[in-house]
Amino acid sequence: MFSVSLLAGAVGNTGRVIAFEPNPINYAELTRNLALNHFVHVTTFPVALGREPGNLPLTFASSLLSAGTLLPQMHPFVATAKDRDTVQVEVIRLDDLAFRMSLPMPDLVKIDVEGFETEVLMGMRGVLASRPRLFIEIHGADPDAKLANAQAVGELLGSAGYSTVFFVELGMSVNLST
Repeated sequence: MFSVSLLAGAVGNTGRVIAFEPNPINYAELTRNLALNHFVHVTTFPVALGREPGNLPLTFASSLLSAGTLLPQMHPFVATAKDRDTVQVEVIRLDDLAFRMSLPMPDLVKIDVEGFETEVLMGMRGVLASRPRLFIEIHGADPDAKLANAQAVGELLGSAGYSTVFFVELGMSVNLST
């Protein structure tokens, strides 16, 4: 399993990496790998990020742990019915955590949440005000849903003061300051 947290941790011990992994199997693997590599500058949280704090079911394929979703409409795309596992996970707002821990604003935020992108962004409006670079994978249950999700992400980022977004998966750049 490839982990961006491990890659970011390998860059050097000069910065700080904060990683969120709600899947308990992946979280155990992540923390084990971080310990093996002595990446003490990486802080991990076994939670999902979202718009509102609470608990939600996380569904994933037991044979492909890298894909999991909090959105029921995405279940068929992350796992077949026979291969589907679901666990309850805690959801927190990134803004709440940043305030509670007095975290410095990030330089880069990577989001890969299988369709839950706007929910995560809504829970980090305060962080977005500092204009970190964003790397967001856009997902949807079908091409139309993916495009609608991309548009919603673009609108949200435009309202947060971002001027341009490039959607790699869609192969298009959008000027948000219209």
